[in-house]
Amino acid sequence: MDRVIFSVMKSRWQKFAMVLYCAVERVEKEEALAAPVDFEVFAARIQALVEADLLEAQGNLQMWGHSEVRLKDRSVN
Repeated sequence: MDRVIFSVMKSRWQKFAMVLYCAVERVEKEEALAAPVDFEVFAARIQALVEADLLEAQGNLQMWGHSEVRLKDRSVN
């Protein structure tokens, strides 16, 4: 699941809802994955990645259309 999430993430801010849509769409296109993963599962995992300081977020992640996420900038220490 993390592989799919990081494949749709960018270093610029993106609406959380769009990231979720792209992740679910990518899973649906990959025939190797037997079980579908829904939006809520991806949302929970992305929130966990934000809490683990691997992704950045702004806004309330419970409101998918009103929050944004991006890759963590590793160049800033």
